[in-house]
Amino acid sequence: MVLPSIPLVISRAHVQGT
Repeated sequence: MVLPSIPLVISRAHVQGT
């Protein structure tokens, strides 16, 4: 989102499977 959440982005990508 707006906040710089590096671990959050990685988690999202892992769930998406990109």
